[in-house]
Amino acid sequence: MNEGNRIQCYRLRRGRVEHIAHAAHYRLFFLLEGKIFLKSQVAGKHLLYAKEMMMLPAGSEISCSAFDKSKFVILDCTVLRAKGNVSYMEELKEVAVVYEPEKTVFPICIKLEKVLNGFFGYAMDGSCYTDAYDAVFIFLRSLYTPQELGALFAPMIRVELKIES
Repeated sequence: MNEGNRIQCYRLRRGRVEHIAHAAHYRLFFLLEGKIFLKSQVAGKHLLYAKEMMMLPAGSEISCSAFDKSKFVILDCTVLRAKGNVSYMEELKEVAVVYEPEKTVFPICIKLEKVLNGFFGYAMDGSCYTDAYDAVFIFLRSLYTPQELGALFAPMIRVELKIES
């Protein structure tokens, strides 16, 4: 992944494999269309269907195999440590510690799907659009409960809690 871009968009033809480079930080993976098999040494193996999202671990290359024509967005999570998000992430820490997520793959709600599809064209040219990037996190906070986001961000939050201890 190009470290200068916070949003990466991909289209894969059926049968294609894309290797997403190692990143030092957590990333969100949003599958907008298709069916993809994700594999990494850190996160293991996951089969995702259209309109599903999950957290990608830090420190691992990800292999994406498309079973169908697929379209996905990868969003880096470094903004969650920014000044405006610190208090919200502190709230989510409380949820993530108490709530043991039963799953690692979550549905993408219709409104978020529309936003991500709208941003898809902007990010395809390789530029970094910080407003689009920040808007996705605003929509996440607006459309999902703290419990849902605590479960989604739990892998990242729990690692941060271990570091603080």
